[in-house]
Amino acid sequence: MNRSVSRSRKNKRAVGSAGAHGSRMLTPLVDIAFLLLVGLVVSVGFANGEGILTAKFPAACGGCPGPQVNTPTRPMTVHIETRGEADYGLRINDGTARPARFADLRERLTAWRGTVFRDDNPVIIKPEHGVRWTHVVNAFHTAQRAGYRNIAFAQVAPPDEND
Repeated sequence: MNRSVSRSRKNKRAVGSAGAHGSRMLTPLVDIAFLLLVGLVVSVGFANGEGILTAKFPAACGGCPGPQVNTPTRPMTVHIETRGEADYGLRINDGTARPARFADLRERLTAWRGTVFRDDNPVIIKPEHGVRWTHVVNAFHTAQRAGYRNIAFAQVAPPDEND
């Protein structure tokens, strides 16, 4: 009987020490997981947002009709074309005006404002398929800086399947 008691005590000690030893092995695992998580968050390069284009919508008042607004009849369309991987081309309306860069586009839009076009005439930005988003946003900001208030985006037609 003496032997069975001593064996049961040894077994209890062995189980107790394994339990304590097992909990000691869990702590470094949690530490390593935490360090990996912190390292991942610090090393991941977060992309900048593409920007926020603000829009001011009229306040809704339930079922009341909105104010009558005369829509300008002559829109100006700024076409943005792709030329290679990162280059672009600009064309205004029917293509008679082809500014080389956005600075030239701003000069042309500023010169036309108040003479050929009014401040509230719509400026429609129409990129072709594949144009980089930065060029579209630059065209929007250029029209804003030229003093136009009514700026819209045209829907991009999907590319032909045969191309």
